[in-house]
Amino acid sequence: MEKIELLEKQAESGNVDSIIEIAKLAIDNNYNKAKAIEYLLSINEKMNPEAYYCLYELYEQKSILDTDNIALETSQKYLYISAELGFETAYWTIAGESDGEKNYEKAILYIQKLIEKNNGDAMIEMAHYYKDGRGVEQSFEKAFEYYNKALSIGCTGAYVGLGIAYLNGEGVEQNIDEAIKCFEKAIEYNHADAFNNMGFLYYYGEGVEQDYEKAFQYYIKGAEGGFEISQYKVGCMYRDGIGVKQDLGKAFNWLKKATEQYFYKAFNDIGNLYEHGEGTEQNYDLALESFNDAIFWAEANDKILPTAYYNVGRLYFDGKGVEINYKKALEHFNVAIENSHLSTMKETTKEDCIKYKTKIEGLKLAYENGEISRVLLQKKFSIGYPIASETFEWLLEKAYIDKDGKTIIAKEEYENLFKEM
Repeated sequence: MEKIELLEKQAESGNVDSIIEIAKLAIDNNYNKAKAIEYLLSINEKMNPEAYYCLYELYEQKSILDTDNIALETSQKYLYISAELGFETAYWTIAGESDGEKNYEKAILYIQKLIEKNNGDAMIEMAHYYKDGRGVEQSFEKAFEYYNKALSIGCTGAYVGLGIAYLNGEGVEQNIDEAIKCFEKAIEYNHADAFNNMGFLYYYGEGVEQDYEKAFQYYIKGAEGGFEISQYKVGCMYRDGIGVKQDLGKAFNWLKKATEQYFYKAFNDIGNLYEHGEGTEQNYDLALESFNDAIFWAEANDKILPTAYYNVGRLYFDGKGVEINYKKALEHFNVAIENSHLSTMKETTKEDCIKYKTKIEGLKLAYENGEISRVLLQKKFSIGYPIASETFEWLLEKAYIDKDGKTIIAKEEYENLFKEM
């Protein structure tokens, strides 16, 4: 008798373990979901918390596949029943959903329930809340305490948090030697983020002599362990040939892995590879999509990535992967310039943004005035002669003005370049 048939036979007789196993198969798309729900509902009176959680997962999937609000409400009902019965996975899910909704107090409530069950990972999570000041008053000291509590019950992941605290002097006196000891201890337990942190130290020469090759060796172990920041760093090092022989194909593959974990910076870098056909086929559509994904996932993490705005602006300006639209380009260049103080944006990129912006605003000025000159551009935008001259030459090259600065662009073409999208 095949395994499925045996499980079904046992499920028909009300065997809870078999029904839950069938439900897990259905969750993984290896069994009929409706039939699995039927089995689960047949054991409701047995009050099995894991069975209720399986119902949550199946109805959650149904709500997504069918855009079914009733299924969504049903999934939430079963999630909370599972939590009421003390199922720890349900606590984690509610905490995660609440955190995503920025309802930190509710998230903390369920993390505390896990802590009451002596869950070390929850203690580490609570440390993160204190470190970030989410839902509680920021306290590096309390974060440090929670890391130590987690470690005291054998949760070795706490070594990473303690290492970072020692590295940055957060809640404890700064001690890079102690930080390294903590990271090395975490590495003994194969924690991917510890490899990442050691890679960071060697890459930037923090507390150790700078060594790109050693940095790469640590980063690659973190990357192989599934840590998205390490995957991103390995991709960048392969791309730039830092600490390892340049290999654009491998750069693309590692950056792709990081995007699969929604690491926002990786989307921006892989967008550049798509745009220039490096390590993959040139594809402006995927470049634009990647740059926009970088913006989206950065904002989802309460970050702003000005270089991604700059890159989207360029593609709209040049009409790569999209129709030329100076209105959209200008919107993105403005955001990039406004946030150019962030460390993710180079000064040269800010200068390029200003040049692009000046060209677009120069066209608007030329259209409104009926003519333009280098001197007028200098006065109007408070720019130097080189940028004013470059803008004038661009307007002339694009046939928006004639050699005397008279505007010759047709109204229809102009309006099309600035239309709403």
